[in-house]
Amino acid sequence: MTSKKYLHKVINATPKRRNIEMLLREIITKLDLLIDSMAQIHEMVHKHHSHRKTRPREKTQWIDSQEVINRLHISQRKLQEMRLHGKISYTSFCGKIFFKECDVEKILNDHYHTRK
Repeated sequence: MTSKKYLHKVINATPKRRNIEMLLREIITKLDLLIDSMAQIHEMVHKHHSHRKTRPREKTQWIDSQEVINRLHISQRKLQEMRLHGKISYTSFCGKIFFKECDVEKILNDHYHTRK
């Protein structure tokens, strides 16, 4: 008897054959679902990555304390208080303090009142 026929006879002779087949079908079904999920994730990552490449990167404009004082019409002391109380973000470099221009504009926009 050849090994192929013997293996076929052994598999057919076992009472657990149906259980094995059911388990294999279940495993294959779960693997198919996993592959589909991975394909969806890959597609989402690809879309996100390609969107990031096409979107132009905005350059941050930094302005110094004097420029902020002039734009907001406030004193040096008032600007210092705003920094200390966390009302405006800043960075310091070589002893000089800089602010993001967009943060200053946001402060102006947040306090903008229209006539009624």
